[in-house]
Amino acid sequence: MTLNTDLYRHGYRALQGSWLHAIAVVVLVTILQSIAGSVFVGVVVMGALTIGQYIYFLGVSRTQSHPQIEVLFDGFRSGDRFIQSIIALLLVGILTVVGFFCFVIPGIIAGVGLSMTFFVMADDPKIRATDAMRKSWSMVWEQGNFWKVLGFHFLAIPLFVLGALLLVIGMLFVIPVYFTALAGLYDTLRGADASGLPEGEFF
Repeated sequence: MTLNTDLYRHGYRALQGSWLHAIAVVVLVTILQSIAGSVFVGVVVMGALTIGQYIYFLGVSRTQSHPQIEVLFDGFRSGDRFIQSIIALLLVGILTVVGFFCFVIPGIIAGVGLSMTFFVMADDPKIRATDAMRKSWSMVWEQGNFWKVLGFHFLAIPLFVLGALLLVIGMLFVIPVYFTALAGLYDTLRGADASGLPEGEFF
């Protein structure tokens, strides 16, 4: 299976030639999240926005070029998909928060196990929220990938610290690398032959 360090290298390489476009996507999503404002409005739109964001970075990861920016709104195009995105956001959020209140570790277990939910929904526009959650759980836990996924997120910590030290400009580069690498991780979990990600080094 592809190493986590290679996934981050893949994220960086896939963005070559698409930096400005990917940065514009990050800025747009951040602005839309800010406009959402209240908790209620945020819950209504954040799930669909997350699906759109993941569709975009799946495209970058798989093709090493950027999709049209309109894919950010694909989560809103179908009423059923939009409703399922709200359900997924609520269920994943509630399970993770409740888990953290139960001595933290159950929250980590839930958060990591359900972390692929929105990638599954980005890949399958007809899937229901609960089925996407089950599939994420299966990919992470039943296939024995918990430590790989957790390690991937631990590797992101120094990356985000570096981005924070470089203030806004740094984060505008770090966030696209992280999401493109995360898309590569999702494809790796569901099978390298499906994602086209090679084993071993990318450089």
